[in-house]
Amino acid sequence: MTGPPSPKRQRTDDKPSEAEQEKVQKVLESVSKVEEELEKENVLQAREVLAIETKYNAKKRPTYLKRNKLLSEIPHFWKQVVRAVCAVRAGCSTFKENPYFSQTTLWKQVKFSEDEEEVEVTASDLTWKEKAEMTEDSDKFPFFQVPKRSQLERIFALP
Repeated sequence: MTGPPSPKRQRTDDKPSEAEQEKVQKVLESVSKVEEELEKENVLQAREVLAIETKYNAKKRPTYLKRNKLLSEIPHFWKQVVRAVCAVRAGCSTFKENPYFSQTTLWKQVKFSEDEEEVEVTASDLTWKEKAEMTEDSDKFPFFQVPKRSQLERIFALP
């Protein structure tokens, strides 16, 4: 046997009363103010983090320069690094049919001249499907963008 019948419950499809709506609205306004406070704190935090990162990047710069100088004594160091990375990521990326671009295969190739004076980078083009071209997020595929000479010089310490 079961106990006494449960008390009646408000039907869920009933609309809330005006008093309940006002209470909910006030709570949401209060929550919104708290969210604004949190956002202000997030901005302050981001500024402080940036200041700390900038400070320590400046402190670490001489150490990075020292390391780069030492690595420059190893013949073909960066060439070997790129080859090792390419060996790990050799080949190409294969995709299923998708609403963004036509290719199912994307690739990138880095070639060094024998004297390491020149670096040639080539990559497959992305052919965006109609109305699918990325604008704000076009940097989602930076691996397939061919770097400029100045970027290569910075990466590989080219003359």
